[in-house]
Amino acid sequence: MFQPDYTETVSMILETMKELQEDIFLKKDVLDEVTVKILNATSKLGIESSSSLLEKRSDSCEICPFPTPKEPSSIYEDRSEREEDFSIN
Repeated sequence: MFQPDYTETVSMILETMKELQEDIFLKKDVLDEVTVKILNATSKLGIESSSSLLEKRSDSCEICPFPTPKEPSSIYEDRSEREEDFSIN
């Protein structure tokens, strides 16, 4: 069915992949330690977390520098003013 050389080569590749997998993929506890180190480093540098930035943004009423569009009824009190502003010749 399989040639012995082919089977041996495939088994060697699989063993090597298993060995490298331990080096490449970090374990959960290592990831947790790295996360804690990153969070500590950002707090020492005074970098705000994204969640605190979002909270500040939602509290602020001046997010958009452009004024909100007004309703046509609030711009012109009655129809006569509107016709005077846009006279048709």
